[in-house]
Amino acid sequence: MELSFAGPSLESTRREALRRRLRPAILVLVSWGLLALAIWSATVEPSYENVEFPHSTSYDSYNLTFATVMLQIVAASAGVVLMHARTDCLFHLGAILFVMWISEAALVVQYILQFLRIKDYGLTVAISLGCLHGVGFGYQKTFIFNCMSDIELVLAINLGTRKAAHMLLVDALLSILAVTAAAAQRLRADMGLHWPDSVRILSSMVCWAFLCASTIFALQTFKIMGGVLRLSEDTTARLAQEAKSRSQIWFQNGDPEIEATFHKLRKHRRHVLTLSVVRLLVFGHIMLFGGFLWPLPADLSARVTDRLGGGFAGYLMTDSVLITTLYYLYLIVIIWYVYGGLSSLVGIHARFQEELWQVCGRGKATMARLLSSLLLEELRLAKRARQQAGFSLSSDPRWQAQVQDLACRAITVEVLLDFYQGLGRDYMRGFNPDRHTTSDVVRQAIIPLSASAGSDMANVLMQGQRMLPEAMVSHTWRGRFRDLVAAVVADGLGEQEYGRIGNLLDTDVDLIKHWISRGCGLQRTYWICAFCVNQHKSICSPTVQQTDSVTGALVPPCGCGCPKFLNTDAPCRADGSSIQCEMNKFGDMMAWLAAKDSSFTHVLALDLDLDLLQRAWCVAEAAESYIMGMSQYMKVSSLSNIRRKWAKVKKLRVEDMSASRPEDVAEILQRIPNKEEFNTQIQKLFDRLFGQFWHLPPSERVRVMCRELRWRMNMVEAMSEEATSPMSSGSQKKGATSPLPPLESAMF
Repeated sequence: MELSFAGPSLESTRREALRRRLRPAILVLVSWGLLALAIWSATVEPSYENVEFPHSTSYDSYNLTFATVMLQIVAASAGVVLMHARTDCLFHLGAILFVMWISEAALVVQYILQFLRIKDYGLTVAISLGCLHGVGFGYQKTFIFNCMSDIELVLAINLGTRKAAHMLLVDALLSILAVTAAAAQRLRADMGLHWPDSVRILSSMVCWAFLCASTIFALQTFKIMGGVLRLSEDTTARLAQEAKSRSQIWFQNGDPEIEATFHKLRKHRRHVLTLSVVRLLVFGHIMLFGGFLWPLPADLSARVTDRLGGGFAGYLMTDSVLITTLYYLYLIVIIWYVYGGLSSLVGIHARFQEELWQVCGRGKATMARLLSSLLLEELRLAKRARQQAGFSLSSDPRWQAQVQDLACRAITVEVLLDFYQGLGRDYMRGFNPDRHTTSDVVRQAIIPLSASAGSDMANVLMQGQRMLPEAMVSHTWRGRFRDLVAAVVADGLGEQEYGRIGNLLDTDVDLIKHWISRGCGLQRTYWICAFCVNQHKSICSPTVQQTDSVTGALVPPCGCGCPKFLNTDAPCRADGSSIQCEMNKFGDMMAWLAAKDSSFTHVLALDLDLDLLQRAWCVAEAAESYIMGMSQYMKVSSLSNIRRKWAKVKKLRVEDMSASRPEDVAEILQRIPNKEEFNTQIQKLFDRLFGQFWHLPPSERVRVMCRELRWRMNMVEAMSEEATSPMSSGSQKKGATSPLPPLESAMF
């Protein structure tokens, strides 16, 4: 199968790209149209003078100017965010900006109608005020409620999000009633109607209830965020105290990025309080000077203006349009600079600007530039659908049977951890987790343990049970075996870094099992070549004597006596590829699994030295999974290590890559028709994969902080259990069940 990034153009993605660019273009064009109409209406003389028109003031020109200028700012901001949004958080921010744009457009229309002496009968007021309430509701949902939900989900503690959801629902209902009351009052004024005072009293009760509900929600969220902060500070303090008498295996304090993340949480809490207070002040101002807060006088605005001499100061103090404009301007600043909207867009552009070029292929750069703003997930799904629709079984049934047999050799996380526990104790007695590589483990543990069966190690560990994998792991045999196991566990736990998990593997595997079992991750299945390929059909008896990479001792040769099948050994199919060889079927196996299971993912376990980037099979697998539209997840030892070494990506050349067997490199190179193009595209692919570690959207930054806090809470629980256990030796007995309680905190 040819290994190329080129592919047919996707009609659906072209249409979606045009739609994504058309939406912001419409916003900008409509805004320019309203600007032109506002300029014309401010200069034209009305054809008649309606002395009964009650809404024209000497400061209408100021209001129209403020609203029109703000409309252009909001249109530009909304257009940029909507066109580039690729995360839920940015989609929510785009929705807030779009509602804000509708509100400002309604204000502009309202004052244009006033200049033209045309009554709107409360319609523009209802739209503008309704959108103002919508903006307030949107930021509470995005900045506060979603943040609480993320924290609750990752930490598995009850923060009261259900109660907060009910409060948001009450807020929305009261907002609708308040907007209805405001529109009704404007309609009454336009139609010259006179309603009894009981109507105003009823409307005031709704407004007071809205202000009270908003205050309660703000206080509740401020208290919850304070509880999370206290939890993180107390947990860190306890770990720091324990670290004085314990190994750094338990606690790694000093990562400035983690401490900066906790600082951002404190900043987020302050911004939440500020946003809530500003929202209450804005709505309180509108309701107060709009005459909605009985028993205060309905004509309070006129009284204050008269008291101040009817000048510009009175206008500044009582006009709701100016307050609304300043409120929107404040929110835009928050969206762009505080919550990372700008940095997220810059990161997205850096990571995905060439994405469609790889789908459309060489010679279609114009189309790629046109469609470069497409959503990455949409592209991945399109490629996945194309792969599934175009997949076909091998024409040779013997080859296909071997492919499917190879694919059904998954192992579970639980089995992998059990195998790791036996290293150095039951087999490979000299195992050194800090130094021994995956190759050492294969030669001295996997091959000897599976020799009697003459099969793959997965068959031995799973006791003959065949299972389809949920994910495939690419790794280098030169890396530490502990890092490989830790990377698989990190994927099961939803972590990006595996360094601390690897440290914990040396002290308490059962504790890791307990943590991962909370998310039902113990039975998650993985395809790992070291376990799933039958080494007795290929490499168990090399011509060159193998040695231990740590001690230099000779490794005894395998005496299984199984026949060996390499790339071109008979029997072969028509193209000369060996049917019995298992190492020449990885691409077909991935294609079959990807076509069979749309959720099949690819995990890249990077070693400390990033040697994976120089291994031909690993790079080929990364290219295969990308072309097939599989979700790719990179696991690293630590973010700081990656940032120091990621420049290796720029030097990737498929011609310089290596493998255990030269014929494997030759086979991979033979499948690449254009090596120069392949090098360029594989560099961009890994550049984007690495980019996920430092171009984090705002919501993901919250989850990173929560995962770090969860790790620290787990460490506190483990140390507390160790201190009270009769066998507090730093490790539980093999097979013991961890007695850790569920993750709950008394602070909530």
